[in-house]
Amino acid sequence: MTGDHVSTFLFNGQLEILNNMGRAAMPIFAFVFAYNLNRPNANLAHKRTASRLLVFGLLATPFYVMLTDSSNWLPLNILFTLLAGMICIITFQAKRYIELAFLFFFIGFIVEYYWFGLALIILSFHFLKSKTTLSSFLLLTCLAFLFFINGNHYALIALPLVIILGNLRLSFPRFKWVFYVYYPVHLAVLLLIKTYLNYC
Repeated sequence: MTGDHVSTFLFNGQLEILNNMGRAAMPIFAFVFAYNLNRPNANLAHKRTASRLLVFGLLATPFYVMLTDSSNWLPLNILFTLLAGMICIITFQAKRYIELAFLFFFIGFIVEYYWFGLALIILSFHFLKSKTTLSSFLLLTCLAFLFFINGNHYALIALPLVIILGNLRLSFPRFKWVFYVYYPVHLAVLLLIKTYLNYC
């Protein structure tokens, strides 16, 4: 992720290897996020998780907009994609399928990675729940379709890791605040560097 942002915002996308490898991080984020939502008693933490994603997503937004040199605040950054994915999963678990369809369709217009990002989070959660051949196939298909968003098949690198880890009983260390804090902070640092370079 950071490599992709460094290349995109500081080098106008000229460091292609950083773009490609950095974008492979998104499927891993989606999987780890879905994994945490799949933990026992995870429902008890939904409000806290949603609050953190909302607060830090809002904090990151002005930095992201200024880095892109755009007045357009859409699509919303990856933290909002994760938040929307969690809301869709909760709605699915509640069997509110019509509401889920509306949420998925309309929110997909405004978040980073659009509908494919939302689907990746939902399908990662479904794969962790069922671990069937069908869920693996759907996850692979969704990863392949990310090509239409960023032209990068490097996201497929994450698939073997996702499937292997999904079938192992592992306990991932949880650094609750690290990613939330890191995301807006690293964008702020990149903005400072970009501003400095523009005035040099």
